[in-house]
Amino acid sequence: MAKALDDFVRVGSPAEIESLLESLIQPGGASLLLDKPESTPLPVVLMDQVPAESLSMDITAVREIGGELRRGVGFRLLGQVHGKIVRTPLLKVVETETVAGRVICRCEYPLYLEEMQRREAFRARLRLGMEVGAILRGEGEATVQGDLKDLSQQGCQLELPASAASLLSTTPMVEIELCFPNGTRFAIKATACHTVADTDRQTIRVGFRFEAARPIRSASCGSSCARSNGSRPAMWRRPMWGACPPCYSRARRLLRRRWGDATC
Repeated sequence: MAKALDDFVRVGSPAEIESLLESLIQPGGASLLLDKPESTPLPVVLMDQVPAESLSMDITAVREIGGELRRGVGFRLLGQVHGKIVRTPLLKVVETETVAGRVICRCEYPLYLEEMQRREAFRARLRLGMEVGAILRGEGEATVQGDLKDLSQQGCQLELPASAASLLSTTPMVEIELCFPNGTRFAIKATACHTVADTDRQTIRVGFRFEAARPIRSASCGSSCARSNGSRPAMWRRPMWGACPPCYSRARRLLRRRWGDATC
């Protein structure tokens, strides 16, 4: 089991790429990291973008790296947008010129960007061989089945068939029901945050953020868990992790006794 504290998510939508780069086009918005050992981010100014064609940047403050860039040394541009670190894949300079004493470089346009958000919460990945099913419910009778890949108190990541993309595009908020091997079920409202497609396997990995909502189901214990004859929870359907701490704690201890820490 690994701690996924720093997760990079690929952004491939042309519109999203353009929007993120636009946020970096300001003084202090971008840094340049050369593709060589022990490099540190250097201050540059991202000046302009021609979508799908090129980027222009001012490297006057670090003009000493101009020779390396002209020789074809790769680099990444990186910056921070809405609390997330954004970086390009490796790029190369196409043209360099000096204009009124400023050193201007034109470089390749990135085919994608990568976002990284530092997670404050522990996210557990399932152990090899452990399977937790997931049912995604949209509006009406629309449902999609998939598999849980990792889980935290704030969200989860599911692997779904590629066809799930149509459901997610029409339903901003969905219901996720996780079906654990010991019969425990967990249901919650969630919103999709990011999607990564695997064209070879015809699947998508979708990161979801759990939403605070009213309990999906109430029980006699005054919480949203459902009990069977007063014994341990046989069915646990709740809309949010924090709504019923005692029941959450009992279910978590039960799962850990059955098959380790990888579900909480």
